[in-house]
Amino acid sequence: STFFVSNASEASHALVSAQADGIVTLIKGCQSIEKKVAKATGMKDGLLAKTKVPSYETNVPEEVRETNAYKIDDYEAEISVLQEAIEKFLTLKGSN
Repeated sequence: STFFVSNASEASHALVSAQADGIVTLIKGCQSIEKKVAKATGMKDGLLAKTKVPSYETNVPEEVRETNAYKIDDYEAEISVLQEAIEKFLTLKGSN
């Protein structure tokens, strides 16, 4: 949106306000991504725990074991992408 400022003080205040809003948005975005990392990590850790049970290889059908292995890989990839996004958010935050 377009707005007009009548003096330098108002312009300075508007700029600081816009920067603060941007930082708040970045922080909220980063927090949201951190929650997704925590959820994906929990899901991955839960599946890994199941695979560590001594009878897992003998009692769990191969199809299920394969599915779990794919899910673990997917969670690891998701976590990696999310962590990269957090790093980018922090870089943007640092440049403000």
